[in-house]
Amino acid sequence: MPTSASRKKPQRRKAEEFFYLDQEDSRQDSGLHEPILEDGDQDAAHAVSREVMARLGLSDAEIEALVGPKSGERAFQG
Repeated sequence: MPTSASRKKPQRRKAEEFFYLDQEDSRQDSGLHEPILEDGDQDAAHAVSREVMARLGLSDAEIEALVGPKSGERAFQG
């Protein structure tokens, strides 16, 4: 019966990056990522962030302090 000491560790795969080479042959990716980030859905991103923070146990006031009020709501006055 195998034990944890006798099991082979899974080999890690090298992460593959999405990049391009600039004029100096340096790897770059900001030109690829920035347009995606700029066009992102901020409301959806904040909603997901709020859900994760709530699952972690943060209060509504703590969440609001970190990401601001929900769309269409006034800032917390406390």
